[in-house]
Amino acid sequence: STTHGSSFDDIGADRNISGTEFRRLRLGVQGQLTDPILYKLELDFANSDIGVRDAYIATQKDFALGQGVVYLGNKFADRSLDGRTSSKYIWFLDRNAVADAISPESGYYNMGTSAEFYGDDDWHLSLGVSKGSFGGSDNDSDNLTVLSRGHFNPLVTDNSMLHVGAWGFYEDFSRGKQPELTDNLRFASHFNDNVRVYGDTVEQPETSTGYGFELAGLTGPVAASAEYGRREIDSRVAADTDYDAYSAQIGYSLTGEAFGYSTKNGVWSAPDIADPVTDGGWGAWQVMARYDALDYENSGNYAGGTGHGTTLGLSWYLNNYTRF
Repeated sequence: STTHGSSFDDIGADRNISGTEFRRLRLGVQGQLTDPILYKLELDFANSDIGVRDAYIATQKDFALGQGVVYLGNKFADRSLDGRTSSKYIWFLDRNAVADAISPESGYYNMGTSAEFYGDDDWHLSLGVSKGSFGGSDNDSDNLTVLSRGHFNPLVTDNSMLHVGAWGFYEDFSRGKQPELTDNLRFASHFNDNVRVYGDTVEQPETSTGYGFELAGLTGPVAASAEYGRREIDSRVAADTDYDAYSAQIGYSLTGEAFGYSTKNGVWSAPDIADPVTDGGWGAWQVMARYDALDYENSGNYAGGTGHGTTLGLSWYLNNYTRF
């Protein structure tokens, strides 16, 4: 990774830096203890740290309208289209501004219990209650968070899909554990933590609510999506504030394969490679573009910043399991 061109490279944090890292390096086990008890444990060794990701037991049951699953433990949160999509299958190396910015303090993984229902007719609904995340900050370990998301596919054919979705969360900050809150979002690559957009500090936050909307579709080799999110933060001693994030992306498959998508979870997934390199073919080639925007200046009481980012990407799938 390399970052260059910043005009603010001498104010305490070097913003023009280069280096290498493992973006994601995981070791995990999952399976079935007994019918219907499932389990999963996954560790991440990336970014010079060892962190627990999914670590839960679950039970599932089939119903007339679909399948229900209840999870207990630390689980990947169901929040936003790009946020819920696995980092194996997001279009770019990093998630969009809506997924990163409109988030409770516990982040992408929540410790608690959650339930998801997957309808037979291409829809799903989830509800989770948590307190922090396993291995997360002590400051947010006592925050109570309630999170829900749902999606529906009004159109599904052999080569087309339309996705609509919505989600939201409520967060109750623990008194004494979180005396202040400053939101910021990295707008450079994952490697460079110094290029960020900062919001102003909120003293003694009491609660926050966040919500977002999703729209996506694909037809043949073309796919696109757009997301909007908003977070509102209430303070015990000062004025309340809020901020917005936007993102839109479009992709085209040069070799004709449709972009991968799961109607069960309402997320992007791996495409089905028609002509893999391992069989003597060219694999699949995709080009993508994304625009992100973040606005911390919505409230006149807080002097937050704004950020805009444009990302271009090229993916080469050698087969169903390997991508450059």
